[in-house]
Amino acid sequence: MRRWIWFSVRLGISAGITSGVIIGVVAGIGGSVFTSTLSDLATFAISAFWLLLLALPLIYGRNVAVIAGTDSAKGQLGAQITTITLIAWLPAYLSAVVAFMIPVVMVPVVLNKGVTFDNAAHWYDQVYTPILNGPVLWVGAATIIGFAAVAYVTRRSVQ
Repeated sequence: MRRWIWFSVRLGISAGITSGVIIGVVAGIGGSVFTSTLSDLATFAISAFWLLLLALPLIYGRNVAVIAGTDSAKGQLGAQITTITLIAWLPAYLSAVVAFMIPVVMVPVVLNKGVTFDNAAHWYDQVYTPILNGPVLWVGAATIIGFAAVAYVTRRSVQ
């Protein structure tokens, strides 16, 4: 049992970090290229956060599909996929939010877009607070539905 819990947590963290970094880099670079002020860059990053809605279940599904493709894991995965998915969602979502924020904060510093180490805390607060007040709950609720869809499709395909 402990092996399945640890496996689920690792699977979730892997999907979360991968999707968070990808969307964070898109938000950081895209916002730095397409906007001229920090407030516009913050708005762009907050809007890009909604992309986690698609990316997190897709990357989790890719990870599960790779595992389901192995003959040794097929039977065990099919029997435990619902439990694995339920355990994997929270670490996936939390790690995606953290991984998203790292490039969003660092890319404007590296590209010299008005964020310095002196005002980085203010910049972080300018992006992070609206995300916590806005889309974080909606994206979280939608990604759990996406994870449930991955579990359903996986259960159907391995049986």
